[in-house]
Amino acid sequence: LPMAGASAKSLRALYPRRWDVPILTLLALGALITGLVLPVMRIEKLVFWHDDYGIVNGIAALWSNSHHFLAVLIFLFSLAFPNLKLLALEILWFTPMEHGARRRALHWLGALGKWSMLDVFVVALTIVLSTTSAFGDVSPRAGLYVFAGAVLGSMVLSMEMARLAR
Repeated sequence: LPMAGASAKSLRALYPRRWDVPILTLLALGALITGLVLPVMRIEKLVFWHDDYGIVNGIAALWSNSHHFLAVLIFLFSLAFPNLKLLALEILWFTPMEHGARRRALHWLGALGKWSMLDVFVVALTIVLSTTSAFGDVSPRAGLYVFAGAVLGSMVLSMEMARLAR
């Protein structure tokens, strides 16, 4: 357990044999990037036409169709923030800082990290609503599962680091 004089140490210094957290953080980052570029859903209309949609090309499509607010919103919560959160977790693991400051940072990262699930929810809702259409069929693709796994993994890592910081 950390001693009173060790309040400015990094979590890595306090738990020197724990390499699982930084390794899992890097794995979650790799899964996140993979989930962002893989298709998250396929839309098929009639028999002749189908298209795969991913998060990155969806953001680009929204921007090019002048839906700038939605494009920025999805960019922030699905692309920028999850990547920054994983980078922040890695930095918090290795950087010496006061115990209270670390706990506050981990609290905010955990609270804000839940918003990354918004994109998974929107895609799932789109799939459910589109399956009632007589003109087409929407099905989930691998990117949805990889992205959801990466977001859930980062949430678990945040909770584990907060537990260790306590």
